[in-house]
Amino acid sequence: MPTPYSKQTWVDNTTPVDASHMSHMEDGIANADASLTYLGDYAAGTYNNGDVVVAADGFSYVCVKDGTTSAPVAFPGSNGGIPLPVVNGQWIKGVGGAAVWAAIAPSDIAGYPATAGTSFPGSPADGDEYVYAADPANGVYWRFKYRTATAKWIFIGGAPLYAEVTPSETNASTTYAAVTTPGPSVALPFAGDYIVEIGCQGLYSNGSTPSCYMSYDIGATGAVDADAIINASQVVAGGQNLSRLRRKTGLTAVTLTAKYRATAGTLRVQDRWMAVWPVQR
Repeated sequence: MPTPYSKQTWVDNTTPVDASHMSHMEDGIANADASLTYLGDYAAGTYNNGDVVVAADGFSYVCVKDGTTSAPVAFPGSNGGIPLPVVNGQWIKGVGGAAVWAAIAPSDIAGYPATAGTSFPGSPADGDEYVYAADPANGVYWRFKYRTATAKWIFIGGAPLYAEVTPSETNASTTYAAVTTPGPSVALPFAGDYIVEIGCQGLYSNGSTPSCYMSYDIGATGAVDADAIINASQVVAGGQNLSRLRRKTGLTAVTLTAKYRATAGTLRVQDRWMAVWPVQR
């Protein structure tokens, strides 16, 4: 081992800055450098004072006792360093209380939906998100964010559930009824608040001064005028495009089915459609 360094005492305006004093400092630096021996990654064996190794936690450790055979011990409270070797394309994350290199999985991120599904997560936290597969065959996926203040999943994006019936068809009912081809209809997948929009072309009747209505049943509850498109123009034949959008609150998981009526004569309608978005669940 190098000779231990003896500290010099410096006195302002008295101690000379000469070769002897400067050489003493240089020798101390050289001895300190010579006293450390870098040996790379730790491996089981015998180590002596001044040996430097890199432990599994990525930190460098200096041996301070000749004949040491035990592995380096992390500092109390230390979280460890960067695990070596570095693994390209992966991230450091905690696994079993240790920092390891691994691919980030969706489940590692709070609130991140692992996959789209039809069962909302239980016990969600504020801000958690989930993608609901409303109609995968037609590319309809609904994204929701959970709001603790209202204990609701809030709809934040996605296409509507949509149904359309195109033929020009009739009925002669003064109460709500189907035309030749029933519908369109949309099944609500879960209870909640929804936006319901209906539309059609050419809702008219050949009766005397008729009013024509397109509304929809809500499950077993019959269609009502409050939800209806109404054409009271008294036009016997025409090609108007009509639509109406309403927010419907507190709906259950039921089917909405379009129905029609006219105050007189035979009603005719074509290109009828229904679109439904959730608001919150």
